Amino acid sequence: MTLPAGTYDLEVWGAQGGGAYSSTSYKSSGGKGGYSKGTITLQEDTLIYVYVGGQGSTNTSTSNLSGGFNGGGNGYYYGGAGGGGTDIRIGNNSLYSRVIVAGGGGGSYRYSSYNTGQGGYGGGATGGSGGMSSSYGYSYTATGGTQTAGGKNSAHTTANGSFGTAYQNVHMRSNRYA
Repeated sequence: MTLPAGTYDLEVWGAQGGGAYSSTSYKSSGGKGGYSKGTITLQEDTLIYVYVGGQGSTNTSTSNLSGGFNGGGNGYYYGGAGGGGTDIRIGNNSLYSRVIVAGGGGGSYRYSSYNTGQGGYGGGATGGSGGMSSSYGYSYTATGGTQTAGGKNSAHTTANGSFGTAYQNVHMRSNRYA
């Protein structure tokens, strides 16, 4: 779409991450999407691109799920898929042309009363951390991403996010579109 010259208020919301459950007794919810707002002044008619993040799917089995549109991390093995980020791009259709971003929430994990996890919230400037704990005594914390970098996965260091890409994890993912 093309906007005429002028000053505009921008507001964007990222999509919620997907929930997970293995039965009606074991449910968890995905992290909420982030929020960002700002003002921009355009000196001339300007082409903009608006990408609205899709909600992450809820996982009820060991199946693989694709993440929400626009960067949501995939879900696997009772792990919900991450929500996609929402952004506005100015001038051309590139991640490097984004002027405002709200990250999607992380997918949750819930297999039993022994293993449970919550997806982190999506961020404006920085996403929130998610985590997984077990009554067997282990726990993991997945850190949220920032405007320029993906989040970090403490359980599987090879699955960290990067600029514009959420990270993936077999059991717990606090994805973050960066």
